[in-house]
Amino acid sequence: MKYNNLIRLLIGLCLISGFAFAVINYNGEDYTESMMPLSQTGTGTFRYVVMGSDLLVTAANRGKFTSFEINGKSYVSSVSAPVDVALDNMYFIEYIGSNRNASFSLTGVNNWVVLSSTSLTGFIAEPETSSLEQSFTVSAQNLTANISLSAPTNYEISTSSGSGFGPSLTLTQSGGNVASTTIYVRLKSGLSEGSYNGEDITITTTGMADNTVTCSGDVRVSITPSTTSLTDFFYVTDTGPSSEQSFTVSGQDLTANISVSAPTNYEISTSSGSGFGPSLTLTQSSGSVSSTTIYVRLKSGLSEGSYNGENITISSTGKTSKTVSCSGSVGPLVLNVKVFVEGAL
Repeated sequence: MKYNNLIRLLIGLCLISGFAFAVINYNGEDYTESMMPLSQTGTGTFRYVVMGSDLLVTAANRGKFTSFEINGKSYVSSVSAPVDVALDNMYFIEYIGSNRNASFSLTGVNNWVVLSSTSLTGFIAEPETSSLEQSFTVSAQNLTANISLSAPTNYEISTSSGSGFGPSLTLTQSGGNVASTTIYVRLKSGLSEGSYNGEDITITTTGMADNTVTCSGDVRVSITPSTTSLTDFFYVTDTGPSSEQSFTVSGQDLTANISVSAPTNYEISTSSGSGFGPSLTLTQSSGSVSSTTIYVRLKSGLSEGSYNGENITISSTGKTSKTVSCSGSVGPLVLNVKVFVEGAL
């Protein structure tokens, strides 16, 4: 047998033991999908394909075979041996018996569930925001029950991008099959800062081996201002703007630049003494913004009064926005005059 150019073409269906098994054409020969344990006795040519793990073959009266191969490896001379040559997790079995006493048996764990990946890494979430999604696909055949997927404690799953996330879901089989289905995964919001590694999504169905997809990621703050408030801005009427105050901003795990927007009565700059305006942009490089000083002042031209609780907003696409609250006032000049009376004690 030649094992190049695997052609997995479903060309028919046959009913065996209550399952709807397909016939797969592989290198010009038809192989019938089968479940383990599998055995065959007698003369004739038989071709089967199984999918799973932990395969063990026992060949009785092996001298009565014309051929007995699994994925191109001969097992005619083996009384009992593990099957160690996998082909896309599939095992193509060719049995040609020349005597009615020729026989073989094959045991193993069936697994007709196919995953596009067994691990997803690099999830990055913030305490207040879930991570970006990653995905994998699930397909299956020869099922007798639906497929159940269960997410680990700190992750959630959905069959829809952007919505419907939860701890579990079900893929409904039809005729024993589940068509390729995309599963979206994200690291939850509301977690404490830290690493969340080696957590498994479990994929189960009756009569098949369990499958897992291992998830790893981290929760950390992306935008960090050095303070959350600036107070006591002041200037005398018609003498503004106020003196400057400042704070720093840094960023990590960014996919876009950081935007800093001042409230109505304040203005900001990255340069002391010049360049003040209503907004500015901090350009990220490789997902990071190094610590940058932001200068803030109360605008000139304001009427007498208080300008409290006005927020500078610091934001970046897909990240939790942060604010720095500003408070200050504009007022008259207050003179503190002391009068001395001559001769007074």
